[in-house]
Amino acid sequence: MVVVLVFILFVVCAFLAEIISFNDAVKDIKNVYISIFSLISMRNVSDHWKERLIRHYSLALFKQSLIILFNTGIIIVFIFLVSMILNYLSPNMHFLGEVISWNGAIISVLSFFTYFAIKKIYARVRL
Repeated sequence: MVVVLVFILFVVCAFLAEIISFNDAVKDIKNVYISIFSLISMRNVSDHWKERLIRHYSLALFKQSLIILFNTGIIIVFIFLVSMILNYLSPNMHFLGEVISWNGAIISVLSFFTYFAIKKIYARVRL
């Protein structure tokens, strides 16, 4: 029973991760890194301007990293609240211990793969 609840919890977390746009933040970070590396390789830009632009890019990286940290915090708080509610409803369950165990890690990977596989299949069938 606990394994099924952990699986459902992580499927919901995968849905939350998609809603709060982790992918957009990661893509923005990737684009900033591409800009930094292309700037460093430019020979026609002086070091003074490279320093100024790298400061600007580092601020952009910091902002995107804070967004990812905040989004991760939202998901962690959600997992904690669900586990507290389930432990309140059934005190002998020890749901949080199951979530952070090795079994929980394996179930989380399987549930994320399952969620995105079902989503991909649904997108193909719908079209």
